[in-house]
Amino acid sequence: MNANTYTHFKNQLLKMKEQAEANARILDDFQERSMKDATGELSFIDNHPSDYAFETERREVEGTLLRFENEQIHHINEALEAIKNGTYGKCKVCKEEIPIERLEAIPETLFCKKHAQS
Repeated sequence: MNANTYTHFKNQLLKMKEQAEANARILDDFQERSMKDATGELSFIDNHPSDYAFETERREVEGTLLRFENEQIHHINEALEAIKNGTYGKCKVCKEEIPIERLEAIPETLFCKKHAQS
């Protein structure tokens, strides 16, 4: 892999990281809101149980999305570290070159298709 290719993927990964960090900040802000702030209600005692269930489900979805964004940031950081130490584009398991088409589709990958983690 030549220097231009490394630069291309580094720039792509940095853009992805910036977007993932922005998404994570937004989701983290949502998670920090109290139930009262989210619904405007002081108590759920007089509300229908489905109102509380809807809010709980929404918070679980936001939590799942936040975990996904944080995992994505972790994978991007690993790929950026691989660029820094010159191992980017080679599978961590078999050390074979990862096809450029795979890196274009999944720039944060450190594994060839055969060794991709499911």
